[in-house]
Amino acid sequence: MLISVAISNTNDPKAMTHFLARDANNLLALSNLITTGPWSPCVWEGVKRAKANYLSSDLCALDFDTGEWSVTDALAMLTENGLGGLIGATRSPQRGKDGAAPCDRFRVVVPWEGTITSLEAFEQNMARLVRYMPADPACKDGARFYWPCTEILHVTHGDPMTWEPYTQPPPRLPSRSAQYDRELHQVPTWMEAELRNVGPGSRNKT
Repeated sequence: MLISVAISNTNDPKAMTHFLARDANNLLALSNLITTGPWSPCVWEGVKRAKANYLSSDLCALDFDTGEWSVTDALAMLTENGLGGLIGATRSPQRGKDGAAPCDRFRVVVPWEGTITSLEAFEQNMARLVRYMPADPACKDGARFYWPCTEILHVTHGDPMTWEPYTQPPPRLPSRSAQYDRELHQVPTWMEAELRNVGPGSRNKT
């Protein structure tokens, strides 16, 4: 197992732009990397953190901070699916976020079954996972980084996370009403309603 992780060379929150690739050959070494400094599951060409510089990803990293899942739920998911990975506490475990009640706040990190070298494939696979789990949707961002975990809560041994090659989404078709409007060359009903209610101060809206 060889896992590449991008590690920041600073802890300054205003300077999270430069990351260097570091390698880990087992989960213990990976634990050390993600608890010592800002990191990312993505590696970028050069050192600048940007989608345009996406090079590869060896890790699936999911962030949980809404309280919909507890650490116990995440551990059960890893165990039931036979996945080998880490569960790490974040900087504010059991603290309410934005006025919400205190809850488990943690991160699940699992190696991919092979390196993902396509940004589109990475983001599509991450989007698929967050549809099935209450993880932060921003996890799918190919330029995402994370603050270090405060501690590793669980280590599970098992298989890596499978991923699927990128597939082009089907084209979005217009709604049936929109198709009728186009065929009949008529103004959509919602637009007619808006134009009937134009009043003072509505120039920009119109």
